[in-house]
Amino acid sequence: MHYNPKDADATLLPEEWYDASIAAAEEKVSKARNDMLVVSFTVFAPVGRTDIQRYYVNNPAGLSGLRKLCRAVGLSEEFDKGEITPELLLNRNLRVQVKIQRDERGQYDDKNVIAQVAPPVKAASSPPEAQPEPDYGPPPADSDIPFSFVAWIGLALTVASWTSSVSSVV
Repeated sequence: MHYNPKDADATLLPEEWYDASIAAAEEKVSKARNDMLVVSFTVFAPVGRTDIQRYYVNNPAGLSGLRKLCRAVGLSEEFDKGEITPELLLNRNLRVQVKIQRDERGQYDDKNVIAQVAPPVKAASSPPEAQPEPDYGPPPADSDIPFSFVAWIGLALTVASWTSSVSSVV
């Protein structure tokens, strides 16, 4: 099989902020016998989805990261109670800053890591609600015009308003 060895690096995401969600979370025990949460993030990049794991160990540094994660996904109160379960974290949306961790000794492949977390970007405000049609009433009885001038002006203003709102969307 022939290939370009540099294509192996193509799987790394560029270092930047991405939308993400928590795909999985699992309680485990670290090598040092500390409780920890292993959290899998699904990162949504323009080139596709990538899964990245991060470990939150029950020590001061790990708990600081876990607190930041809980704040980003709206679980600050639960964190303050002293227990976060994997089920609480599942399917929560957030933003993640992805970095590339390089092994200077060349023993391991470079990999993407989650450097920071932040709350998800709020959706743009919804378009304004449609205004109710004004009631111009029936045309005067003694008029030979099938509709009143006031109604025609109202119709023209409605069409002009609709046209400008459509052009601002397009």
